[in-house]
Amino acid sequence: MKNLLLCSICLLTVTAQAQTPTITGLLPTRNSVNAPRATAVTITTAQPIDPVTITNVQVNSRVAGGKKAGTYTQSGNSIIFTPTTAFQPGEKVQVSVPNTVKSLTNVGVPAQVYEFITAAPALGGGAFSPPATNAELIVANGPRTVLMADIDGDTDLDLVSANSGVQGDDVSTVNIYRNSGLNSGNFVAPTVGGRFDIDRGESAITLGDIDGDGDLDLVNACNAGLVEVRRNDGVNSGNFTVPANKTTIPLVQTPGAVRLGDLDGDGDLDMLVNYQGGVGTISLRLNRGLNTGDFVAPAVGAELSAGGFFRMELGDIDSDGDLDILGLSTTDVAYVLLNNGLNTARFVSGFSFQIEYPVYGMGLGDVTGDGRIDLVVNRWSPANVVEVWRNTGNRKFELHSSVGVAVRPVELALGDVDGDGDLDVVVGNEDPALARRQ
Repeated sequence: MKNLLLCSICLLTVTAQAQTPTITGLLPTRNSVNAPRATAVTITTAQPIDPVTITNVQVNSRVAGGKKAGTYTQSGNSIIFTPTTAFQPGEKVQVSVPNTVKSLTNVGVPAQVYEFITAAPALGGGAFSPPATNAELIVANGPRTVLMADIDGDTDLDLVSANSGVQGDDVSTVNIYRNSGLNSGNFVAPTVGGRFDIDRGESAITLGDIDGDGDLDLVNACNAGLVEVRRNDGVNSGNFTVPANKTTIPLVQTPGAVRLGDLDGDGDLDMLVNYQGGVGTISLRLNRGLNTGDFVAPAVGAELSAGGFFRMELGDIDSDGDLDILGLSTTDVAYVLLNNGLNTARFVSGFSFQIEYPVYGMGLGDVTGDGRIDLVVNRWSPANVVEVWRNTGNRKFELHSSVGVAVRPVELALGDVDGDGDLDVVVGNEDPALARRQ
């Protein structure tokens, strides 16, 4: 009788485990770099999903309106999200599958966050030239960060410039230029909201749909030990205003840069902040409640020991379905902090490797075509090179290639500039030159 009872308990345990709706397939695939712009997002699970919960899957566009609108359907064990409008060419898309997506037996999906990049058209061969008109745009003093994104919802890319001002200024400024006419490339300042003041700081702004209303909001790192939030006033108005509920997020030091991503797998954008000079910790602030845009420090792990990151990026380094942190220090070391378990937003020291300082720019993306996120950095003078560090998949990065560029490389960006289906590197240098490497 006892043996029969034990066998029954074992059977019940196995049955319960078998009913967990684990994710078995993703389309586009994780870290792909040439997904079609009009692609649907398909999540396949081991068990059928309750149709009431499929709309909890969140698809977040980095440059085309934030949280994507679209339709949700099912086919067998697959959830299919079809966006209303196409993604922008060459943009990074983040997909969140929170555990509020449940099976027919009310078992939650193990939360998962993954990213892919959309394809770019093969036009121009990666050659850049100024437009015939309006090639030079006037902004305030000290432009530090320039972002391209569709802030007004008309499907073309607008321009946002954050400017630090000059010494003695009390505030920094932001200039907005809208793409006048569908993809004309002619940028004009709007009559309302074309320029506004922000708290003085590094002018390290970033854009993201922090309140989940389908447009891109603005987040700014300030000198006063704060992060300032401005919301897109009305869906895709492109007019940024101070929210009524909470305008600033207090931090422990003077922030250097802000990164947004779904760090806890609940479907909204959380915030990660490093500090000027690469000193001290990095700070984690979670979006309190689904897409409220109100950021709070978690009870555990709000300040992360990071060896002094002066640069950092988010990405699924170990391909386990959550966002990790890769940061560069001033001590010739790159550190990886792993999201400890699927989407807990509790980070642990994963591993580190040596990269000779000074390194200025960095980017994450699958440049070697093996489905894993690699690291690309530029090393300043006297090296003057761009290095590719390949993610080998066993918690290790190894130097894959090194290419010489113009003197004093400062910033870099990854993107498929020639439309051939892989990621290229564009490097900005203090020497008056712009280098492109395929």
